[in-house]
Amino acid sequence: MILMAIDHVRLYGGIPAGGESASLFFTRWITHFSAPGFAFFAGTSIFLMSRKMNDFASLSKFLLKRGLLLVLLEITFIRLLWAFKIDYSQFFLAGVIWMLGWCMVIMAFFVRFNAATLGILGLCIMAGQSLFHYVPNVLPAHLGDSFSLFWNFIYPTDAQSPDNIAILYVIVPWIGVMAAGYGFGLVIEMEENRRRNFK
Repeated sequence: MILMAIDHVRLYGGIPAGGESASLFFTRWITHFSAPGFAFFAGTSIFLMSRKMNDFASLSKFLLKRGLLLVLLEITFIRLLWAFKIDYSQFFLAGVIWMLGWCMVIMAFFVRFNAATLGILGLCIMAGQSLFHYVPNVLPAHLGDSFSLFWNFIYPTDAQSPDNIAILYVIVPWIGVMAAGYGFGLVIEMEENRRRNFK
């Protein structure tokens, strides 16, 4: 987290990603593990919460509210901290908190699935995420720009992007990472010797 904070401060100094030295390069490089870790272990945490609550309806409501709260924070408070203003007529950045929030919203519906099934689905989404690029090409043309805007939210393609918005962390493959983390909860539950030998 400290290295990630240092990397983010780098932006205000106008230093390009990778920097001018090995230390700056590795400070940037190591931050690439942060977002996958956040999404994966958020999924694992949801699994553990599901075991504790033992009530999928309550868990779904919690995830829906928590996810929407994160999205709201991203477009207000976090936006203010990055840009020192809230002016949506200008450039808007949808970052990692935005992604985590929407993935939690989707997980609110996914948690009713079997954990193993959801974990496998997550791995399939990650492995086959490039296939999502072709979806706009195989759907009827009459869906038009509205679908293009929606699909750019799901997965970046050559579709029309929303004006003034840069979605850095789109839903795919991140929902796959969170779903895989949910399935990983089954590994944590294993008896110790079996877990140590799990491959």
